[in-house]
Amino acid sequence: MIKNKFTILFLSLILLASVFTIVIAQENQINKGSENQSSNEISQEDNTIEIEDQNMQDMGTNNVEVVSENQIGNNESDDLENLTNSEKKAFFRLTRLTTGLGFVIKTDKSDAQFFRGSWIVRKSAEKPRNAENINNTKIKIRRFGFITIGVREKKERFKIKIENATEEKIIFKLLNKKGDISGNLELTPKKYKSITLWFGTLNINSGNYIGEWSITASAKTKIIKSRIERPSKWNIFAFKERRKAILEDKIQERMFEKEGMKKFGKEIRGKRLSEISKDRRVAVINRVNKIIDKNRLRGKRILKDRRILEDEKRLREKEIKQNRINNSLK
Repeated sequence: MIKNKFTILFLSLILLASVFTIVIAQENQINKGSENQSSNEISQEDNTIEIEDQNMQDMGTNNVEVVSENQIGNNESDDLENLTNSEKKAFFRLTRLTTGLGFVIKTDKSDAQFFRGSWIVRKSAEKPRNAENINNTKIKIRRFGFITIGVREKKERFKIKIENATEEKIIFKLLNKKGDISGNLELTPKKYKSITLWFGTLNINSGNYIGEWSITASAKTKIIKSRIERPSKWNIFAFKERRKAILEDKIQERMFEKEGMKKFGKEIRGKRLSEISKDRRVAVINRVNKIIDKNRLRGKRILKDRRILEDEKRLREKEIKQNRINNSLK
């Protein structure tokens, strides 16, 4: 009887060790598959991000706090707008929220009001087929923003859409609740060592605050990410959940890298944000990488414009040649 008990115990230990071996092997396979890929690109769609979006990042701070979607405040929830259906179904989401708080003063000095502006870039990743396909995962990007003038019952809110963005200034058009154009907003971000300020002008042609206003605001940036559900290490049968968490970690790491936060993405791999102290959830954006990306994208745009001009030149030459032939036949 005792011998049978030892046999059963021995076989149970072997079975348990086999299960752990399978779990470790599965994790190593996923890690190896994704690490063999180039970490320079996430997807073809994300690689075509416009130079204007790079300039928009200059509105924010280089030091950003990273939070989960369940850790945002009420004002931030209002700024973020409801998720679209495709965003709800996304495998992983990463949102960059830049908020400016300050005041506006009418150009004739007759009035002053509180000001709040926000610009949001939300990236939603579809589920990858496997670890080897992570860098080919489609990333859908949605950009939108709002400004609010005044407080309580007198506050007025406009949606903003970007018209033009350069390294010097950013121009938006204002839309009221009906979607009609109600003015424009021109901002010039100014970065200092420990603060980013917005200066600019606001022109409103409808509503309670018609007129021209000057703006001064202080900006801050947050990165808001999907929460990754991680099964307990002791739950040896959670193969599906563990695989999903590992893939989410890999996509999260790539998306942080594209934000200029490669180091932070590696540091939080496999961890819950709730386990990390607030001061360690503040990351620094590597602006050098962003400048390199911006120059690369600008070069692509110049090359594209050059090709268009060359095509137009060839068409004109072909048209002139055809006209000469037609004239000679008359």
